Amino acid sequence: MNDTTDSSEAGQGAHKPPVCPQDRPKIDVEQLLAGKREVCLCYRDEEYRLRITRNSKLILTK
Repeated sequence: MNDTTDSSEAGQGAHKPPVCPQDRPKIDVEQLLAGKREVCLCYRDEEYRLRITRNSKLILTK
């Protein structure tokens, strides 16, 4: 077998955060949450929950 790995990606550990294109609006999640850890979002008659975890990760659930 000949397994090769791109050394530029292998073992970096840290990854670059995604960059938003200039033409898309940015929404500050802290403003959206208004000091809370969770909000409900409505989209097409469906409710979604956006929350911040103890590890400061964002989770969106239906």
